[in-house]
Amino acid sequence: MQSASTEHQETNQSPLYQDKNLLIIYTVSLITFLVLASIPPAFPKIIQTLHVPPQKIGLLISVFSLPSIALGPVVGLLADRVGKKKILVPSLILFGIAGTACAFARDFNLLLLFLFLQGIGAASLHSLIIALISDLYSGTRRTTAIGYNTSIINASAAIYSILGGALAVRDWHYPFLLSLAAIPVALLVWFGLKNPDPICEKHLKMNLLNASKSLKNRQLLGLFMVSIAQFMLIYGAFRTYLPLLIAYSFKSSSLIIGLI
Repeated sequence: MQSASTEHQETNQSPLYQDKNLLIIYTVSLITFLVLASIPPAFPKIIQTLHVPPQKIGLLISVFSLPSIALGPVVGLLADRVGKKKILVPSLILFGIAGTACAFARDFNLLLLFLFLQGIGAASLHSLIIALISDLYSGTRRTTAIGYNTSIINASAAIYSILGGALAVRDWHYPFLLSLAAIPVALLVWFGLKNPDPICEKHLKMNLLNASKSLKNRQLLGLFMVSIAQFMLIYGAFRTYLPLLIAYSFKSSSLIIGLI
């Protein structure tokens, strides 16, 4: 009876694509993989301009991704205590400011520093998006909303590759200016997103205990390892070094690299 009632309520609700909260959440999703997708077409020009050994260009992806791995659990615990919007908005602002600073870097080490700071801003984005969707929806609507979110992320990654390649034709700094989009998105989240955070009465010790129990689940641990491996293959190998292969072997432009 309860299942039938829930299904009836979900049927009578407005379509997800008309939900203002969900549309705002999806704008945050558009920021999530902006850097990882838009800057690889510029790697050959960065190597040439900043005199970077090709084997070190992967550091750009590494320093950006490292904070997400290290800060992910901390961000989740903090968001449960102070509220997701209070974590998400400053993260977006830091993302935008640090990313814009990358566009003005003229030294490889300084570029790495700015990307690391931007990675701190990006650390909370993906996990908090899923948490926000889980707060707002349940049942099939939650599953559908997460499915739409995944599609948006994948489509945006493809578009950013082409856009980043087109901008890098003019100058390698220009793809980094796309990060400015995070600033208006932060304002949109702060003033537009209506998300009453659920009251969390669990203490830090209880949260850590639950996390340790989850790690003992072999299926969950296996999915986590597969996810990490997939990320390393796509962004650590494919998106990092394929642009160099295309540029050096076929003398292709940044736009062609982005398209491929």
